Amino acid sequence: MVRNIAVPIVFIFLGLFAKSQTINKNNNAAYLELGGNGLLGSINYERQFLKNAPLNFHIGAGTLGTNSSLTIPFGLRYVLKLKNKNKFFDAGFGLTYTKADVRLYVIYEYRNGAPPVWKFNMLPNIGFRHYFKNNTMLRLSLVSVINQHGVIPYAGIAFGVRF
Repeated sequence: MVRNIAVPIVFIFLGLFAKSQTINKNNNAAYLELGGNGLLGSINYERQFLKNAPLNFHIGAGTLGTNSSLTIPFGLRYVLKLKNKNKFFDAGFGLTYTKADVRLYVIYEYRNGAPPVWKFNMLPNIGFRHYFKNNTMLRLSLVSVINQHGVIPYAGIAFGVRF
């Protein structure tokens, strides 16, 4: 389990020492994400907060489609520019706060037993993003949901706009 957490963190720190470039003047984004850090679906806000290094903070609110459905994803992403000026590799680490017990492809709810308690799920991720000329964004990501049940492989897709 330590190795599953350490590998994404190593990639993030390697990226921090790579030559970085600013993405552009549009350092905010709002997007709808299916899967990914919101677990099922979420709406998110992302902000690049370092002028000369594209380190982004994101926060959102989402749902799992259950009675204890609220998810609150947040985290950091480091965005590296690829050869094409509108394509980027991103690596990050997020946490998602939820009442649901996220297990392997199943969301378990306590009905007559102990009431659910808020839990954190760790979500290291890597992905690809593309910015279009009209300031829209497409992001694809591979995510590992890490919680008390182990590691759950997961994916996400996001559509949004930069401003």
